[in-house]
Amino acid sequence: MTKRVLILANSIKKNARCVAGREYFKDGSGFRLGDWVRPVSSLREGELLPKHFINQNSVASRVLDVVDMDLLSNRADQGQPENWLIASRNCWRLVETMKNTHRAALEESPQELWLVPGTRPDRINVDDQARRIPQHSLVVVRPEQFRIRLWSDTPPWLDHIRRNTKAVFTYAGSQYAMSVTDPIFTHKYCSKHPAEGDEAVEISPPCGDNCLLCISLTPPFKGYHYKVVATVLDLT
Repeated sequence: MTKRVLILANSIKKNARCVAGREYFKDGSGFRLGDWVRPVSSLREGELLPKHFINQNSVASRVLDVVDMDLLSNRADQGQPENWLIASRNCWRLVETMKNTHRAALEESPQELWLVPGTRPDRINVDDQARRIPQHSLVVVRPEQFRIRLWSDTPPWLDHIRRNTKAVFTYAGSQYAMSVTDPIFTHKYCSKHPAEGDEAVEISPPCGDNCLLCISLTPPFKGYHYKVVATVLDLT
């Protein structure tokens, strides 16, 4: 089948990408948004390579592009009901690009971001996620007190320095700290990490709180889905 999707994330997933968006329908002179869609490949973790999300103009599909994508079947993974297997033989077809003035209409308003009392706010246990009704793993929200925390360390399981980039913000009265996987945002604002052993630094992006965050749950890893900021949408 073919779905018309407004892309809201094209984020880093190891050495590949995770793409996600919402079905897009014209509604008179405007538009309406449908269900979330996360196109996945037949690779081990469903990651997408550049060849999977290139459009008819031989250009990689970008956030806020509206594309027609051919999909084979729903591939709901554990905790990720939005997954659809791509038909990799066809490129995606660019229809249009959403105007910046329409970005504010993308905001959603869940009561919380996969919070479970007594657990860490940056992850959710796979069993807790499986029990949530309705189950979902993608959302776009407006943060408060949004800032970026940067630091460097070498955890015991790595043989090289790790550059950490976390989005720190408040939503609905709860504070969160999540890894940022938006390649465009991190390239522009998150390239100057302090040296290993130095104190972490926090920066306020130029957009401040005038932005939206597309937040995604990762596939299960050691019993947890981790929460990541896949896209920062500037509303200024």
